[in-house]
Amino acid sequence: MDRTILFHIFAAVSFLCIFPITCLSKTSPNITTDQSALLALKSSIALPPDHMLVNNWTTTTPTSVCDWVGVTCGKLHGRVAALDLPNMGLIGTIPPHLGNLSFLVRLNVTNNSFYSDLPEELANIRRLQYIDVKVNNFSGQIPQWFGAFPKLVHLNVANNSFSGSVPQDFGEIPRDFGQLVNLELLSLHSAGLTGLIPSLLFNMSSLEEIYLFENKFSGSLPRNICPRPLLRVLAIARNKLTGNIPSGVGNCTALSAIDLKENNFTEYGQEGLVSTNCDVYSFGIMLMEVFTRKKPTNEMFTSDLSLNRWVSEALVNGVTQAMDSRLIRKEEEHIFAEVNCVSSIFELALNCTAESPENRINIKDALALLQKIRLEFLAKLSEN
Repeated sequence: MDRTILFHIFAAVSFLCIFPITCLSKTSPNITTDQSALLALKSSIALPPDHMLVNNWTTTTPTSVCDWVGVTCGKLHGRVAALDLPNMGLIGTIPPHLGNLSFLVRLNVTNNSFYSDLPEELANIRRLQYIDVKVNNFSGQIPQWFGAFPKLVHLNVANNSFSGSVPQDFGEIPRDFGQLVNLELLSLHSAGLTGLIPSLLFNMSSLEEIYLFENKFSGSLPRNICPRPLLRVLAIARNKLTGNIPSGVGNCTALSAIDLKENNFTEYGQEGLVSTNCDVYSFGIMLMEVFTRKKPTNEMFTSDLSLNRWVSEALVNGVTQAMDSRLIRKEEEHIFAEVNCVSSIFELALNCTAESPENRINIKDALALLQKIRLEFLAKLSEN
């Protein structure tokens, strides 16, 4: 296409825009739409006279919406791209008008006193990548329409007053929660939730951090808890979960933190009998995998040399011979505390994987000891 044709095309577009009826840009949503949405939010909040939003979020001054407190606009389109209002003492509700912020990428209203339901109109903001509404008083059901954000990376609704369960549709209807193919962090802790944990949560290939602690979740965890080994943090303590700790935890080779305490887990022996010493073996293998970065299925391991035997023999020459060399650098300030910590964890792992089940540490004691190792490590860091 030559320059003459391009010139005529631009000329034609410019001509059309002279007439409001035919020019799409005159009728499409613009920054005025965003301004109206934000003013609706302001109206739904009980603001004291001296609050900064009172005189800042206003049309009585020539200040641009993009210069309002907590508002960031995109450079390309000039529309509101981020709304950051954390820790501002805001009391009120989220109006449906906020769903008109069609270019919004980031929404952060953490640590305020917003209440009532999150309006369904927020599902219209398909560009959202970051949602953080933790530490508020939002209520009602966890919205099923959270699954409407295909670009979502961070979802944190912790410390609210939701009721009921996480929608099982999240796990049964791929077009909903299953579409969150980019989600890396999911935090639903201390949110008043009950029911089962949807199995699909553990099948989402992008998830790295899962925080579900301090709810009333029941039922068991799926056996294949880590089909894709990207999970780094799994915190599900203080629920009502039952069943055995899945052996699939050992597949989570990137796992750096796991918290399962204060549940009702039981472990099952090889012949189906209840035992407190069986699945602790898988827990010990998981610890070894995390700190050696080796899997029991690696080619180096045979019937004569298992992972736990290799660790036991390597420790004779020092903990650094067993651990992954990338975990600690010699120039690190707290290298001795780190080495001692890893050494204690290896000792725990070997106690978990003793050849005879009767000689293995109880799973509850193992978790308590791991917590003790963590606290001692933190204490050593604070001394320096």
